[in-house]
Amino acid sequence: MSPVQNGREAHPLTSVYGGRKKLGKIQTMSEIDIRKTHSFDLEGAQQVADDLARDLSEKFDVDYGWEGDVILFKRAGCHGEIEVDAESVHVHAKLGFFLSYLKPAVEREINRYLDEHFVRGNS
Repeated sequence: MSPVQNGREAHPLTSVYGGRKKLGKIQTMSEIDIRKTHSFDLEGAQQVADDLARDLSEKFDVDYGWEGDVILFKRAGCHGEIEVDAESVHVHAKLGFFLSYLKPAVEREINRYLDEHFVRGNS
Protein backbone atom coordinates (compact mmCIF):
# COMPACT_ATOMS: atom_id res chain seq x y z
CA MET A 1 0.00 0.00 0.00
CA SER A 2 1.26 3.49 -0.84
CA PRO A 3 2.00 5.98 1.94
CA VAL A 4 -0.66 8.57 2.70
CA GLN A 5 0.16 12.28 2.28
CA ASN A 6 -2.32 14.97 3.36
CA GLY A 7 -5.11 12.42 3.62
CA ARG A 8 -4.56 11.14 0.05
CA GLU A 9 -2.73 8.11 -1.20
CA ALA A 10 0.64 9.16 -2.64
CA HIS A 11 1.61 8.23 -6.17
CA PRO A 12 4.15 5.36 -6.14
CA LEU A 13 6.82 7.53 -7.81
CA THR A 14 6.29 10.22 -5.18
CA SER A 15 7.14 7.80 -2.41
CA VAL A 16 10.16 6.41 -4.26
CA TYR A 17 11.65 9.82 -5.06
CA GLY A 18 10.61 11.53 -1.83
CA GLY A 19 8.61 14.23 -3.61
CA ARG A 20 7.12 15.09 -6.96
CA LYS A 21 9.25 13.91 -9.84
CA LYS A 22 9.60 16.47 -12.61
CA LEU A 23 9.27 14.98 -16.03
CA GLY A 24 11.70 16.07 -18.70
CA LYS A 25 10.62 17.85 -21.85
CA ILE A 26 8.98 15.50 -24.32
CA GLN A 27 11.25 15.10 -27.31
CA THR A 28 9.48 16.10 -30.50
CA MET A 29 12.46 16.07 -32.87
CA SER A 30 14.48 13.10 -34.00
CA GLU A 31 18.06 13.86 -35.04
CA ILE A 32 20.33 12.31 -37.63
CA ASP A 33 24.06 13.01 -37.27
CA ILE A 34 26.46 11.22 -39.62
CA ARG A 35 30.08 12.12 -40.38
CA LYS A 36 32.38 10.34 -42.86
CA THR A 37 35.93 11.09 -43.94
CA HIS A 38 36.96 11.12 -47.59
CA SER A 39 40.02 11.64 -49.74
CA PHE A 40 38.46 13.76 -52.50
CA ASP A 41 39.55 17.31 -53.18
CA LEU A 42 37.00 19.90 -52.01
CA GLU A 43 35.40 20.28 -55.44
CA GLY A 44 35.03 16.51 -55.87
CA ALA A 45 33.56 16.15 -52.38
CA GLN A 46 31.09 18.96 -53.07
CA GLN A 47 29.97 17.22 -56.27
CA VAL A 48 29.34 13.94 -54.40
CA ALA A 49 27.47 15.86 -51.67
CA ASP A 50 25.37 17.58 -54.32
CA ASP A 51 24.55 14.19 -55.82
CA LEU A 52 23.51 12.98 -52.33
CA ALA A 53 21.24 16.01 -51.87
CA ARG A 54 19.67 15.37 -55.28
CA ASP A 55 19.11 11.70 -54.38
CA LEU A 56 17.49 12.65 -51.05
CA SER A 57 15.40 15.25 -52.86
CA GLU A 58 14.04 12.66 -55.26
CA LYS A 59 13.41 9.97 -52.63
CA PHE A 60 12.11 12.13 -49.76
CA ASP A 61 10.80 15.27 -51.53
CA VAL A 62 13.44 17.58 -50.00
CA ASP A 63 14.32 21.09 -51.27
CA TYR A 64 18.00 22.01 -51.06
CA GLY A 65 20.55 24.66 -51.98
CA TRP A 66 24.18 25.60 -51.38
CA GLU A 67 25.28 28.27 -48.91
CA GLY A 68 29.08 28.40 -49.10
CA ASP A 69 30.41 24.88 -48.43
CA VAL A 70 27.13 23.77 -46.83
CA ILE A 71 24.04 22.33 -48.46
CA LEU A 72 20.91 23.39 -46.59
CA PHE A 73 17.85 21.21 -47.06
CA LYS A 74 14.29 21.24 -45.83
CA ARG A 75 10.80 19.96 -46.30
CA ALA A 76 7.73 20.08 -44.11
CA GLY A 77 8.76 18.55 -40.77
CA CYS A 78 12.45 18.20 -41.65
CA HIS A 79 15.49 20.43 -42.03
CA GLY A 80 19.23 20.04 -41.97
CA GLU A 81 22.56 20.50 -43.64
CA ILE A 82 25.34 18.66 -45.38
CA GLU A 83 28.66 20.27 -44.53
CA VAL A 84 31.57 19.47 -46.83
CA ASP A 85 35.22 20.22 -46.22
CA ALA A 86 38.51 18.90 -47.57
CA GLU A 87 38.53 15.96 -45.13
CA SER A 88 34.96 14.98 -44.30
CA VAL A 89 31.26 15.24 -44.99
CA HIS A 90 28.85 15.83 -42.12
CA VAL A 91 25.11 15.28 -42.46
CA HIS A 92 22.94 16.69 -39.68
CA ALA A 93 19.15 16.65 -39.87
CA LYS A 94 16.20 17.13 -37.57
CA LEU A 95 13.00 15.26 -38.26
CA GLY A 96 9.78 16.49 -36.71
CA PHE A 97 7.54 14.25 -34.67
CA PHE A 98 5.41 13.13 -37.61
CA LEU A 99 8.43 12.24 -39.76
CA SER A 100 10.47 10.60 -37.01
CA TYR A 101 9.19 7.21 -38.24
CA LEU A 102 11.30 7.80 -41.39
CA LYS A 103 14.53 8.16 -39.39
CA PRO A 104 15.75 4.56 -39.93
CA ALA A 105 15.07 4.72 -43.68
CA VAL A 106 16.72 8.12 -44.08
CA GLU A 107 19.77 7.10 -42.01
CA ARG A 108 20.09 3.88 -44.00
CA GLU A 109 19.93 5.79 -47.29
CA ILE A 110 22.46 8.43 -46.19
CA ASN A 111 24.91 5.82 -44.86
CA ARG A 112 24.52 3.69 -48.00
CA TYR A 113 25.16 6.67 -50.24
CA LEU A 114 28.14 7.96 -48.23
CA ASP A 115 29.69 4.49 -48.02
CA GLU A 116 29.29 3.91 -51.76
CA HIS A 117 30.47 7.34 -52.90
CA PHE A 118 32.64 8.97 -50.22
CA VAL A 119 34.28 5.95 -48.62
CA ARG A 120 35.08 4.62 -52.10
CA GLY A 121 37.06 7.86 -52.50
CA ASN A 122 39.19 6.77 -49.54
CA SER A 123 40.54 3.71 -51.36
